[in-house]
Amino acid sequence: MLKPRIVHIFSEAVTAKFFENQFSYIQQNGFDITIVASPNPLLKTIAEREKIQYKEIKIVRSISPISDIISIFHL
Repeated sequence: MLKPRIVHIFSEAVTAKFFENQFSYIQQNGFDITIVASPNPLLKTIAEREKIQYKEIKIVRSISPISDIISIFHL
């Protein structure tokens, strides 16, 4: 049976630090967790520590419809 999937998307990986320990808790309770953020070594560190999947996608912090569409396409 497939696990329900939760994808957390952050423009900066440092924001994911606020969710540390929650990721592994959610995963232990039957969910498949993936975090997505702009490329940053911290993203891989968090994902490995929490034993979850991650994907690096360039996400622009400012409002930019074209960049936003490109980021969504890469998901």
